[in-house]
Amino acid sequence: MKIFYHIDVATRVKEVAKVNGWMQVNDLNATGGEGFLLSLEDGRLAISDLSEKSWKPLCIDFLDPQFLLRLKKVEHETQLIKRAIGHKPQEDIGNWDATAGLGRDAMVLAKLGYRVTTVERSPVLHELLFDAFERARESEDLKESISRLKLLSGDSKQLLTDLDENLRPDIIYLDPMYPEAKKSAQPKKEMQLLRKLLGPDNNLSELLQVSRSIAKKKVIVKNSPFADLKLVPKYSLNSKSVRLDVY
Repeated sequence: MKIFYHIDVATRVKEVAKVNGWMQVNDLNATGGEGFLLSLEDGRLAISDLSEKSWKPLCIDFLDPQFLLRLKKVEHETQLIKRAIGHKPQEDIGNWDATAGLGRDAMVLAKLGYRVTTVERSPVLHELLFDAFERARESEDLKESISRLKLLSGDSKQLLTDLDENLRPDIIYLDPMYPEAKKSAQPKKEMQLLRKLLGPDNNLSELLQVSRSIAKKKVIVKNSPFADLKLVPKYSLNSKSVRLDVY
């Protein structure tokens, strides 16, 4: 998979590009129309699928009005994740979101008042998250929530295994990429782009095993309500669109 980056991206991204072998490009014709391009879109870092001209570039923007409205509502709703955690945000507990993805669940947890360490294994997605968190840090609406977040890059299995005993999290949250549904309706374009960029998520069983051996209190796995259970949880919490399996 080829990753290209435009010359206008931040110096930080260029340094990550050198480590990962991403290629700088000024002329899109030089890419052959294949691969992915990191560029700036309205001042935000974005990733584009060069083979899908009709797809909009994907960027992570916690300042999007719809997402800000969602965050304003979370404190006044009965949040499934809050029930699954089972502890008040004021209690001194450590939470790991070991599969950061687009960072939305981590932001919800931080808005609810929890301290969260969130980890992303994809260097591309990590850079998109870093850019989004830095922009959110400048927002009056989000800077308090962002202060409770810590973003790491790497393989959660290894990072968790390497933790000192006194740094082990109380709760580990896993939100694996759902397998493609066997139905005609296509997922949103952003999810299709992520599937192409990241490939299949075959990491869950090992990550769940490691997480259960490290977490002091519980592991929470976010699933589709229709997903098969490969390992029976202690209990599950359900909504119309989500099932949280608690181990």
